[in-house]
Amino acid sequence: MAEGGLRYKDKVVIVTGGSKGIGEGAVRAFVKDGGSKVVFCSRGEEAGKKLESEMNTSGPGEALFIPCDVTKEEDIRNVIDKTVEKYGRIDCLINNAGMHPPEQTIDDTSVEEFRSLLNLNLVSYFIASKFALPHLRKTQGNIINMSSLVGIIGQTHACAYVTTKGGITSLTRALAVDEAKYGVRVNTVSPGNIWTPMWDGLSKASGNTEAMVKGGEEAQLLGRMGTIEEAGKVCLFLAAEATFSTGRVPVFGHLRALGGTPLLKMAAWRRQYGDVFTLRMGMEDEVVLNGYTAVKDALVDRSELFASTIPGYLLDVLVGFGKGILGAPWGPGYRQRKRFATTVLKNLGMKVGQSNGQPVDIAHDVSVAVSNIICSMTVGKRYDYEDETFRELYKAIAAITFEVGTGRIIGAFPLLRFVPVELEQQEKVDGLTVENVLHMTTELFFAGTETTTNTLLWSLLFMTLNPDVQNKVQEELDAVVGTSLPALSHRSQLTYVNACLLETMKIRTLLQLHVLFSGRRVCPGEQLARMELFLFFSTLLQSFTFITPEGAPAPNTDGIFRLTLKPHPFQLCAIRR
Repeated sequence: MAEGGLRYKDKVVIVTGGSKGIGEGAVRAFVKDGGSKVVFCSRGEEAGKKLESEMNTSGPGEALFIPCDVTKEEDIRNVIDKTVEKYGRIDCLINNAGMHPPEQTIDDTSVEEFRSLLNLNLVSYFIASKFALPHLRKTQGNIINMSSLVGIIGQTHACAYVTTKGGITSLTRALAVDEAKYGVRVNTVSPGNIWTPMWDGLSKASGNTEAMVKGGEEAQLLGRMGTIEEAGKVCLFLAAEATFSTGRVPVFGHLRALGGTPLLKMAAWRRQYGDVFTLRMGMEDEVVLNGYTAVKDALVDRSELFASTIPGYLLDVLVGFGKGILGAPWGPGYRQRKRFATTVLKNLGMKVGQSNGQPVDIAHDVSVAVSNIICSMTVGKRYDYEDETFRELYKAIAAITFEVGTGRIIGAFPLLRFVPVELEQQEKVDGLTVENVLHMTTELFFAGTETTTNTLLWSLLFMTLNPDVQNKVQEELDAVVGTSLPALSHRSQLTYVNACLLETMKIRTLLQLHVLFSGRRVCPGEQLARMELFLFFSTLLQSFTFITPEGAPAPNTDGIFRLTLKPHPFQLCAIRR
């Protein structure tokens, strides 16, 4: 850090659009914390002169305001020339001038409006960079281009604005490559929502200021918008400390912005950006679909385009790189294996009571019961609950399914594949090999145990937390089934029981970020799973009333986001009816 704690002392900085908003934040940061000589320009002469006076009074750096219309080439050249004339050098150029017009579809946007916004938001960056670079090469300086996340993930009714921001990001990449040989760094700042006069104006023009502001705040991880001072300090960091950073090289993308509740964060982004948007997940771009229309369009109307979706590198390793069903590409081989698995599944021919009403974590017993059904179909044998071999198998499944969710990181960052894996050529596309059957059996254990177990656990958790609903389920079971055991023949008559199961699957969908098991790749075990869920759920609710332990806090219903969305560990009391 420079003398006196000033981080960019005596460096010469140009900021376009510097009289208000993020540009003002940059001027303040470089003058106050950087100790820099800042030349800034804008069309707002009154605001510019006022900020110039304030900065020169407060110091420790200094400021010079030059009126400028960045859509005019001669005005930008004038700013560059006057800066070099006064200070003899340029160390940093911050391209910031721009605007966000009100919401407007492409049908309502004229060609002239589109060209005009391009000139202001994008062409001005090109012109300023072109005229400043001969001087920046001498000082091995840097360019900072202010862009926006919408240039990556899109935004509804803003095609012109999104185009300009995407162009800024691409311009940054291109300049970074070209100018690296001169030691000039070029970076982009794509902030989230920063509270600026532009945001204030857009929210007031929306017709629902409060809702728009709230949506902007909820879309941020901290639950608030950033300040112009915070945005300015990011620019100062890039200029003063980030001396090995150049170009927009994605490392984390939006991964860190997702936080601990990615589904809630995506729901907030949906409100801001619409039903279809793109996330940068490390080195991958992933499209997020929301709403019936978008999902139907992808998985039904254009199902063949998504039929070969691959889940990720680590899951590929676990399921044999397409030798089973889950990772197999769409085609004759996949269809034959699915028919085989479906045929096996169609051939499907209590320990809870031992708790005596005491608090118990039911997850283990439910998972063991579900796994035993899969085991009886795949190897023709059922195991005792306490069988050591079976317990080890269950523990292995639980451990792998927990880690696979975090293992998706390997797909996002291919360089982490430090152990090379050789893909074997499939000898017979239309034939089943022993290896195919082995991987399909493994998949049946994973898919058949994890998904059914967690759906049943969610169902029991919500029954425990909603005793009125549980009571209605039991009343229907008593009326339809009586004292006999629930059977599949009762299914059509138990409408409320079925409705509760469907509602659980809706509000706690296990595979919320996957299209792999939808459309043409619908799971061959879906019908078996629905039958299992119905029989387990109805039998348990017929025999027991589930309540939370007395004095215990209410269980957490947010879920643990891994390969599937599973409930946090919880205890309940099973009271025999």
